[in-house]
Amino acid sequence: VAGCGNRTTGFSVTTGQSCAGNTGTGQVLGASSYQFTLYLSMNHPPYPRDLAYRAEVMELQKFLNSHGFGPLAVDGMFGPLTNAAVIKFQLANALVGDGFVGPRTRAALNN
Repeated sequence: VAGCGNRTTGFSVTTGQSCAGNTGTGQVLGASSYQFTLYLSMNHPPYPRDLAYRAEVMELQKFLNSHGFGPLAVDGMFGPLTNAAVIKFQLANALVGDGFVGPRTRAALNN
């Protein structure tokens, strides 16, 4: 990721992209290799300014975009558009469409 150097944490200083998955060679691991671990939702973020939370939301947005549930800005903010995309993903995967990324939704994302 441009602006990350060899770092695999934090955000790019030039593009604002997550450095998670950065290999240091300019290649980024695809969303399918990312393992979602946090509880995410529009109305209940534990620490909305926490970099790990924002990085996970960015990975979620990339995943949703790459699987046809976007287009979403990859900005790390779990807003109304990301919430709507999560609900579409949940309904498409026979889950409760509540916009909450909890254990069942994470399992479907990580599958």
